[in-house]
Amino acid sequence: MPDTRQTILSLFASPWVRIATVALLALGLRLAYVSRHSMGEGERILDALHYHQYAVSMLDAGKYTDELGDRLFRMPGYPVVLTVSYTLFGRGVLPVQLIQVLAASLACLALYAVALRLYGPKWALFIGVSAAFYDGLTEPCARVLTESLGGSLVCFFFWAWICVDRAWISTILSGSIMGVASLIRPDLGPFAGACCILLPWLRPGRGLRHAVVFGGLLLACFLPWICRNWLVFHRFVPGSTQAEAALCNGLTLPLAALGDIGPKEVKSHPAGMYEMDHREYYKTALRELLAKTPLFKIVRAYVFNVSSMYYPFLPEYDWSFVLFVPFWFWAILRIRSEPELRPALILLVLYTAVHVVAGGPISRYRKPLSGSLLLLATAGCRDLEARFGKRFWVAGTGWLAANLFLVVVGPLAREVVLELKKRVFGR
Repeated sequence: MPDTRQTILSLFASPWVRIATVALLALGLRLAYVSRHSMGEGERILDALHYHQYAVSMLDAGKYTDELGDRLFRMPGYPVVLTVSYTLFGRGVLPVQLIQVLAASLACLALYAVALRLYGPKWALFIGVSAAFYDGLTEPCARVLTESLGGSLVCFFFWAWICVDRAWISTILSGSIMGVASLIRPDLGPFAGACCILLPWLRPGRGLRHAVVFGGLLLACFLPWICRNWLVFHRFVPGSTQAEAALCNGLTLPLAALGDIGPKEVKSHPAGMYEMDHREYYKTALRELLAKTPLFKIVRAYVFNVSSMYYPFLPEYDWSFVLFVPFWFWAILRIRSEPELRPALILLVLYTAVHVVAGGPISRYRKPLSGSLLLLATAGCRDLEARFGKRFWVAGTGWLAANLFLVVVGPLAREVVLELKKRVFGR
């Protein structure tokens, strides 16, 4: 009888079998998740409903506005995606979810291609299968929110950045992808700007001309929005008023959650307020709150933001996220030996820094980092295997089993973590 292990290895020796495995796993798991967990039209609540209102307004009235007449609170990227979907496939939630499923499945293949280029077929299959099961690239597909497409575009960026050999084509593709990604999720903007400025250092063989083209493409993606705002408001407005609101919420929401302020102190601009006044409204609210809040409570609030962002219970235990934490952390410590992954680390640092002070204590904000974390984790696993050989796989299997066990005892584990959280933050 042929050896089973050798039979399996010979089966996956074909690159097409590996690609098909990743593709079918990624697509099948996401379709199954959407089928089981989607709330249908019930997905249109809170932020999702707001995006929907902007899209419907563009279709019905040819104007970018929500139901209250606000023309500037949201960046236009995701509402435009919804508008295209509604135009082509109707105004249901399912077509949007299927678009996100397809994009996330392709994102898994993009990560496969990056690892294939950097580390070879074994680690390409490793990251491809890992991405297929990764909650951060699966759960957002069912939500009508920006995290899914934002996370997929980050994966496409890494593919264009690393796998496309011709310097100019790589620059054009990666710059365009980050421009679109920043329109969908403005919190990716600082990373896009850093890639532009640091391009010659991050990518050997690229020079100032490539950085200028990269930056020019970022600007080109924003130019229609800037021109529209000039025509409507007669001012240069490259962003939205959500930026100031996010900074204000970045302090008020954690302070309210920790009991340091009352719910009534969480600010929201009055209905009908002129859009250009939103910024000053939120800036004033933030200045007043900073002035009257003790420094240690401000620091604690911001620590609460970032700890909530990486909190593992959503409320179910996110085993796929926790599983890779020690490995991407190890890769960060070894980043000097992985210069091609410096952009992944820069994204992690800048994106986290944004959400220390902006947005509030919301765990789903980490989802767009999924591609970056998986690439770092794969590099960490590869390095540890080189050091420890089979012992790494034995320890890794034990760590996987421990995480799957925590899924089974998730409610109890969550209570333990909540009690620890209460002891640290006071509630």
